[in-house]
Amino acid sequence: MRKFQSSYSIGLLCTTRFMSFILLAAAATAICRLMKGQTGIGLAVALYACICLVIVAFIYSYFNQIKQVEVTADKVVIRKVYGAITIPRKEILYARHRKTLTRAIKSWGVYGLFGLSGEFWEDKTGQFTVVVKDTQSLIEIKTSNKCYVVSCDRYEEVLKLLEQTGYQL
Repeated sequence: MRKFQSSYSIGLLCTTRFMSFILLAAAATAICRLMKGQTGIGLAVALYACICLVIVAFIYSYFNQIKQVEVTADKVVIRKVYGAITIPRKEILYARHRKTLTRAIKSWGVYGLFGLSGEFWEDKTGQFTVVVKDTQSLIEIKTSNKCYVVSCDRYEEVLKLLEQTGYQL
């Protein structure tokens, strides 16, 4: 089994820090307004909703980010902080380097906080799942019914391993 870590690119690391600052500032502002105690019931509900939204966004983003990609003789495992996506090698139609995600439209997920994760759509590829921390080292893995775009360090080695038939451990 070969393991390939997934590191942040400088751009996504800066975006994560910026988004974290903005979200934490919004939550802190909402908490301060609630602590003053001079809010009506409607505003209080909105402030509590803001705080809950920030907490949920952080939890979802953090636990859904990619940690590593593992390649074995019979499967590819995309490990996230919580959970994993397992792709049997026999179901992979192709794996290739993907240059960009600029034409992709986000259907659901997170863009910028702890990377990119969720469901995206593109006219050529259709619906696909993205778990990325570095937009320069993208790998597109296509199966008969699903497409995945992941990022990992040394993505060239992953592609070479996936091209090999009968990969030996």
